[in-house]
Amino acid sequence: MSRWNKCWILMLTAGVIVLLILFLPSNPVEAAVMEDQAMSEPIVQPMWYNTSWTYTQLTFSSGGVAQCSAIIQGLPGTTRITAVVLLERQLADGSWYLVKAWRGVGVYGDLLTFDENWGPVVSGYTYRLTINASVTRNGVVESVTSSDLATH
Repeated sequence: MSRWNKCWILMLTAGVIVLLILFLPSNPVEAAVMEDQAMSEPIVQPMWYNTSWTYTQLTFSSGGVAQCSAIIQGLPGTTRITAVVLLERQLADGSWYLVKAWRGVGVYGDLLTFDENWGPVVSGYTYRLTINASVTRNGVVESVTSSDLATH
């Protein structure tokens, strides 16, 4: 190979490397933000392997009863979802006091729905509903947490 060909290949390789450095995102988060530049704010989403989506909602009836709802949707092939659901009240110092825990919530399949009421609860506080779930798919267990806050 002639000296001119070697020089040309070296310059072309250096140019490609410079272009890659300039135009490729340096990390996955930056890549996700670049894909969603049409939005006014970047969207940050958890990356799950077994879970499609989660939903948690805490509301209060006019009588002060906490209405607690949660959904965990596994991806196709999910065989089991187990969970603990917690209703907590925030204290003046910012810590959380456990009001009610529902343990042993579970389903064989890919969709767990939870819908329970508790109370009436004490008014004038912020409450948090949290579902801590284990989603099993293809023998792999994944931990998922979802929460909602509401004031009564």
